[in-house]
Parts: sequence; structure tokens; C-alpha cells
Amino acid sequence: LPSDFDEGRVYPLIDYIYPGPQMPWKPQEYGSMTSAQARALAELGFITIIFDTRGMPFRSRELHQIGYGALLEPQLSDHAAVVRQLCERHAFIDRDRVGILGYSGGGAAAARALFDYGDLYKVGVSVCGNHDSSFNIALWSDKYRGPANAVWVEQANQAAAHKLTGKLLLIHGDMDENVHVAHTVSLADALIRAHRDFDLLIVPNGGHDVSMSNGYVQRRI
Repeated sequence: LPSDFDEGRVYPLIDYIYPGPQMPWKPQEYGSMTSAQARALAELGFITIIFDTRGMPFRSRELHQIGYGALLEPQLSDHAAVVRQLCERHAFIDRDRVGILGYSGGGAAAARALFDYGDLYKVGVSVCGNHDSSFNIALWSDKYRGPANAVWVEQANQAAAHKLTGKLLLIHGDMDENVHVAHTVSLADALIRAHRDFDLLIVPNGGHDVSMSNGYVQRRI
């Protein structure tokens, strides 16, 4: 919450997402690095949320393997369910101004949330997203997607780009050593071919940590 939070006001909400499935995202303490972005955004007048869902690790094996091979589900549906419940429960949340932010796997999730849950998420910032895991490192993608099959094509954000209705900002560093900038360029190409409006920021010499290390990127977010 903003430090000057007033329950009598109405605030937009930002869902700061990372879907795993190889690592948890929910910070273990308020002052953690993971929560730094959420706390900074809160001070600009937003309510921000970070949480883990089904499909995330460090709990039971059964919980972790729910949705195995799907990559972004049931994580995205869980996020949508939580956001809807929070909007119903708290009058100080503006249900018409819900945004989503993520980088890397969270960047892919943020874009997909706008494509698949556009009735809920109205604006999204996708940073260094691995939008098509067929072009991501096999060490990660093959481990969590399972054997090659037709679903892989449907999982790529390019396949769903035509469903965009909200406002989307794509950000990527052109020297990203983890997720190649081609992921974002390819998604931009799909959005253009689908005649969807979006914003694109390619950061010269930016790496995979560009959302946390670059002040200009922070401002644009």
C-alpha cells in the first residue's frame, strides 16, 4: 500500500507477476529485493500485489506439478481469480484500472494476461519476456514443458497476439544474455501483423536485469 494510504480513496492495482515454475516469487520479508519494484510503484499511488500460485515450487510435489507442461497455467488463472476476489472485497481497489507487470518469465506472463484475460487486465508492461520458449534455453524450457508437441505452438505469445485489447508496453535489452531480444521483436511482429497497437522500447546495451538496473526503464514502467 502507499505510505499515505487512505481507505476512503480508490486506487489502481498492479499485479507484479513471476509464474515460476522453477523459483518462488513471493518475498519472504517486506524489505527484500523482490518487493523493491512493488514498493516503489506503491509510492506512486498504486496498490501492488506479489504472490505465489499453484505450479510454484517449495511446497508439495503435487502442487508444483499442477499444470506441468503448460508453463503459464494455472498460474495466470490463479492470478486472475485473486485479483477479482480482491476487487470484490475491497472498495478502495479500482476494478477498471488493473495492470500487470513482469520480467523474463513474468514478462511473458504479463503479455499473455492481456491476451487471455483482457477483460480484467487493462494495461501491462512486459520486460525481457521469453515469449516463445521454443527459442529459450533448453535447460529451462524443455524441463518444464515436457516432450515436444503441438501445444508448444499455442503456448507462444505470438499465437495469441491478435487478442490484445489493452495497453501493452514491451521492453527488452538488446544485449540480454538470458532471453534473446528476438523474443520481443518476434512478438512485436505478430502484433503488427494483427494490427494491434502497442509500445516498444529496445534498450541499447541493456541486459536481462534492465528493469532493475536502468533508471530510464524504471520511469517508462
